[in-house]
Amino acid sequence: MCWLSPSGVEFDQAAVSCAKMIRDVIPPRAIVLHAPINNHAVYLTGRRSLFSIGFMAWVHGLNVAGRESDIQRIYAGTPNAKSLIAKYKVDYVVVGPAEHARLR
Repeated sequence: MCWLSPSGVEFDQAAVSCAKMIRDVIPPRAIVLHAPINNHAVYLTGRRSLFSIGFMAWVHGLNVAGRESDIQRIYAGTPNAKSLIAKYKVDYVVVGPAEHARLR
């Protein structure tokens, strides 16, 4: 099955360029924290995401209880952000337009 966005473009050129940089810089088995959107550049790289869209994570059997709020705390820079990064074994954190738009 193929899902297309209303414009017919799921990943724009900026996402493709970002994916190339991620692929060049981030090791293949690294865990990457990024905004929970369905068309993030990380998905083009084969790198592991800490979290996807809540429903999709749940469908794949992942325990998502508390994970979304923990991600909000990490991006907000709360006092326990470093311990949450360690808890989830996050190797890299993406901070870009999607993160600024969704996680402030």
